[in-house]
Amino acid sequence: MYDLISSPRRLQHYNEIENIFRNFFNEPFFSGITQNTNNLKVDIRDNSNEYVLEADLPNVSKENLNVSFEDNVLTISVEQDKQVKEEEENYIRRERYQQSISRKFAFDGIESDSIEARYENGVLIVTLPKKVIQNTNRKIEIQ
Repeated sequence: MYDLISSPRRLQHYNEIENIFRNFFNEPFFSGITQNTNNLKVDIRDNSNEYVLEADLPNVSKENLNVSFEDNVLTISVEQDKQVKEEEENYIRRERYQQSISRKFAFDGIESDSIEARYENGVLIVTLPKKVIQNTNRKIEIQ
């Protein structure tokens, strides 16, 4: 028959196991996976003559950031390799993982030659100027 009252020793083992499971997904390997799921937060403003896209990309270096515009689609992607090295008393741990994030946005009527992008303080700002639409309305005289 099993004991219905837990001994302090069993309770200690239970707490240790619970801590292992609780901390399991906080390890660097899993943080790289969970960051990819929904890490590219974007705001898009429609000004009268341009669109302004702001993307939050904290802890990303400019060298790992790619922005392209092709067939009316703006693509923002990040690819970086990270390595965690942790040293404690008699133990060294090294872990490596790759982070890859990508989002695409469709825009119509953009002057693709005039698109500008800048990255500062963890925020990517892309300015997409709209094409100037000439007014082709006119009165036609009847002859």
